[in-house]
Amino acid sequence: MSLTAVALFAITITPGMLAAYHVIHIPDRFTMGGIDDARAILSAMLGCVSTRRRVED
Repeated sequence: MSLTAVALFAITITPGMLAAYHVIHIPDRFTMGGIDDARAILSAMLGCVSTRRRVED
């Protein structure tokens, strides 16, 4: 399973690295925005996870 995870990571990171080195151009419609957008998404995900109520037995 870890080999599959490494392969999926390599597949998903390759286009980003190629775009960072200006080998390819990723159209704007495929990008997720800037760092502020990433912070908003991550904080919303953290809010969903951290507010989960614990059920008492």
